[in-house]
Amino acid sequence: MAKSSFTKKPFEYKICRPHPTGGWVPPLPLPPHMLPQSVRTQQTQTNEAVSSNLKRQRRTLFPLHYDYVNTNCLGHIHDFVTLELEANFDRSVLKKYSIYLVGPGVWETVKPHACNHPMLHDISDNSTTGQRLWSQLKIRWPETLYELQKIVLEKLAALAEKMPDILIIWRTSGYYDRDPNSFIIRELNRQSLSFINDWNKMAKRSNFLCLDFGSAIETRSQGNNRLRGDMQAHYGLEARIMQAQMITNLMFAYGFVADD
Repeated sequence: MAKSSFTKKPFEYKICRPHPTGGWVPPLPLPPHMLPQSVRTQQTQTNEAVSSNLKRQRRTLFPLHYDYVNTNCLGHIHDFVTLELEANFDRSVLKKYSIYLVGPGVWETVKPHACNHPMLHDISDNSTTGQRLWSQLKIRWPETLYELQKIVLEKLAALAEKMPDILIIWRTSGYYDRDPNSFIIRELNRQSLSFINDWNKMAKRSNFLCLDFGSAIETRSQGNNRLRGDMQAHYGLEARIMQAQMITNLMFAYGFVADD
């Protein structure tokens, strides 16, 4: 836990590997026709041995790691990145990965109480370091959000410099249907895109990029135009496919995907 922590409890890690499509959904069993003959003919083994063998086979077919850290709020992202900056290489979580996709969402405007945002509480002797920081700055919500995001982006930029072999992608947020504070999400997205674009003008290596998903999905976010998912806050399959394509296009544009 970071010393100036916004996080009430340890991070939730959803470790799901190997998985052929990404995301944190647990991997589905491979159909029999996809398994090598050597595996299919081992049905006389015990169930435990077969299960172990299949797991090893899936690791061979799908060697990539697609894992998820539950950081729904800017404060959570702040704490996770702070831990990575303070950790030596042996204790780093990100050392095992080549891409860190940071996806802030709508919790800051729709569920601010869940984000434990400092300015929602009275300042007292028992306040966190973060709460005292906002008190000293004498700013209020949503300006506190803008300031917090700036701090998070600065930490991510420092992380990109510390770990030049990892690609960090900041994905701007989508929108909640009929959220009266959507203008705040729009401004957060604008500021993050501007910050990262300015950083890349001066950076020696472009390993901190911005994926402007928010602008691409905004017109399909409200009312009857929304690409609806399994709940009001989620988008449907079309939006998720579009995001995957945008990530691929961004990586291709910056040379992280080969033109084969």
